[in-house]
Amino acid sequence: MTTSLPATNPNHDFFLMLGRQPAMMHECPKCHATGCRTRVTTYPGFFSWLLVIGLFILVVPFHYLPNFMLPVAFLPLVFDKLKKSDHFCSKCNKKVGSVQPLSDCGVKHMT
Repeated sequence: MTTSLPATNPNHDFFLMLGRQPAMMHECPKCHATGCRTRVTTYPGFFSWLLVIGLFILVVPFHYLPNFMLPVAFLPLVFDKLKKSDHFCSKCNKKVGSVQPLSDCGVKHMT
């Protein structure tokens, strides 16, 4: 099961359920191709790096902790829910939507 979020484009009669996984589009809002699947790129954005810096600042002052605690600061770079995901049309390769970090946390699963 994947979590999905509704996204709409005000310029087109276009409705797409965006999540962290590729989604089927009825029609691409850019090239108007029908029945194509999105390609998803997930990458750490500003929020992810801000969390890394925040965790690093919290972990480093506790020098009495074992050395294995330092990598805890880099956990935001591992979890996809803490990264930004962009959806691209598989036909024209233009961006059709995005999912922001933590925007799909606490969302009910669609069945």
